[in-house]
Amino acid sequence: MSQLGSLKRFLDKKQLKKVIFTSENQKWYDDYDPCKLEFSFDEMIILESSNVIFLRSGDNILSLSNIKSVRRSYEAMPLGILIIVTCEDKYGLSKAKSYILIAQCG
Repeated sequence: MSQLGSLKRFLDKKQLKKVIFTSENQKWYDDYDPCKLEFSFDEMIILESSNVIFLRSGDNILSLSNIKSVRRSYEAMPLGILIIVTCEDKYGLSKAKSYILIAQCG
């Protein structure tokens, strides 16, 4: 079973309600950056065969592609379940980058 497949089944079982992405939760975020981003998505679409995750809310979509690994917390944190998605540069020109998402389930 792939990591993406495992995540998909886990979130289906937990009844995903919302996924949150905030710039301040990211390892690469600079505290001095004046631009802070916070997005909330109603749906997570996981395509195992393409190694892509789409986060969607209405017409708004954020996609994470070239996924190298997916990890999640086994215990819910106060805001939800932490999901760490690591993506690699498909051309090998830069280091892999991780993104932290918060999944809120029902």
